[in-house]
Amino acid sequence: MTDQQGYFSLKLKNKYPAAVIHISKADYKDTSLQIQSKINHKVRIALTHSEPTIFITKNTAPKYFTSESEMTDTEADYEIIERRWIGRVLFSSKQHLQSLNLRRFYTTKSYQISVWPGVGTHGKLNAQVSNKTSINLIGGYSGGVEVFEVGLLFNLVKKNVKHIQLAGLFNMVGGNVDGFQAANLFNQVEGSVEGVQIAGLANVVKRDVSGIQIATLYNRARSIKGLQIGFINKTETQDGTSIGLINISKNRKGKNRIGFIVRFPRK
Repeated sequence: MTDQQGYFSLKLKNKYPAAVIHISKADYKDTSLQIQSKINHKVRIALTHSEPTIFITKNTAPKYFTSESEMTDTEADYEIIERRWIGRVLFSSKQHLQSLNLRRFYTTKSYQISVWPGVGTHGKLNAQVSNKTSINLIGGYSGGVEVFEVGLLFNLVKKNVKHIQLAGLFNMVGGNVDGFQAANLFNQVEGSVEGVQIAGLANVVKRDVSGIQIATLYNRARSIKGLQIGFINKTETQDGTSIGLINISKNRKGKNRIGFIVRFPRK
């Protein structure tokens, strides 16, 4: 991260003969340069403006992209966690700007330990790192989880979660979940879930669920292929079985259908 005038310094370990530095900023083309270790360098780096490409979809506002890769990126909007209520509470404007500048920069590490978002082994770059194991003593915000994550209060993940995620209060994931996810209050996933979700109050999945959703109060998904168990279950398309006092899904005309106790897949 630079200071207000754009200056920064890096210290390289002598065991590496050289390093490649990548510079990224929103609305500018990415730039790379190679520097040698054991030598003091003072380098001026000039960034080139990137002309945005306008991509218009039917019945939606125009979207602006700085490269073709962004237009075809299935990751889509991984900054969505920062715009949710939890992001407005926890993250500063500087954190939002950093995510915007570094949206194409992600790396993988074996583990991370954090006390609070931005306070941990990866510091303020934690949201750009996908970890095999993630331990959050109170709560944490990471780029992704590949094996296991546990948080005393909460886990926030910008991209995807695989295998196991456990939280004392809640989990929020900006991408997909593939495995087992559990929290005492709620789980919220912006993508899809393949596996098992268990929550003390609610599970909310913006896309599809292939597996099992269990909550004492409320389950929601765009479609369910498997089983929902909760007081209220809501889907748009019913390809699985919902067990609860109230089960809501849409019929072929797009109107809500309400079933009680059990709703089976519509043939």
